[in-house]
Amino acid sequence: MVNLLTLRRFLALTIVGAAGMASCTNKNEAEPIGGIVQGELNVAGATSAVTLIGTNGKTASVAPDATTGKFVFDKVVPGTYSLSAVPAGGYHGPSAFPLTVKAGETAAAKLVFNRDYSMVGTMSWEQNGVAYTASQLKGSLSWGGLTITGTTAPLPGGGTREIALMLPMDGINNVAPFQGVGAYPLGTGKLPRAWGFYYLNNNFDQAATDFSNQQLGQVQVTRFSTKPNVARGTTASGTFEFTAPVLLNTTGSSPATISVTNGKFDVTY
Repeated sequence: MVNLLTLRRFLALTIVGAAGMASCTNKNEAEPIGGIVQGELNVAGATSAVTLIGTNGKTASVAPDATTGKFVFDKVVPGTYSLSAVPAGGYHGPSAFPLTVKAGETAAAKLVFNRDYSMVGTMSWEQNGVAYTASQLKGSLSWGGLTITGTTAPLPGGGTREIALMLPMDGINNVAPFQGVGAYPLGTGKLPRAWGFYYLNNNFDQAATDFSNQQLGQVQVTRFSTKPNVARGTTASGTFEFTAPVLLNTTGSSPATISVTNGKFDVTY
């Protein structure tokens, strides 16, 4: 015959255990099954962070892989979202990317950035003994050639000065096709080429090294590196100097020749 007290204890433990199991089961059922957002940038390094924005205004951010441009959001609550990113310097975009996350599934995304093809860095020189620094740079860098134009801010006496260097790989009368690091003579052919400009009151003066049939100077490229499909993928630095005849003097204030010395550039494109 079962002791009454023992039976009561057994029934109480059974009820408590069943209640605990029911509690655990309900808790697991209440946990939502998240989804995954897996994406990539069309250009690695075009942004430092990608942000996932929910319709409720909540956000989460991750840093894309610096080399591959890939990124992942995991355990995302199912729903409608959009992806956005602040572009790094030199890029535009991207447009907001809408997507729907479903439980237990992976949503793919690709953020497209467009280059603004700007050049950043420094360029300086002395011209006829006066030092100048470019406040604006433009041009391009690739294995197809190096083109850099540096323009000063408005000068105290009025006007602006500008130096342009062109070292292409191809071109007629190109005596030293661009090959990266190396020395490039100026004046013995049309290319490589250097110009000096002075702009004043809608007039300009121009000096150039074209077809002088003698070396008037050189551009020395001391560093050149290019990495395709990454932000700011090409860099170059070097020095330059030249003496060139003034071919146009519409301001009436330029000497017969300009002498450019101590020229330096360190740019990224």
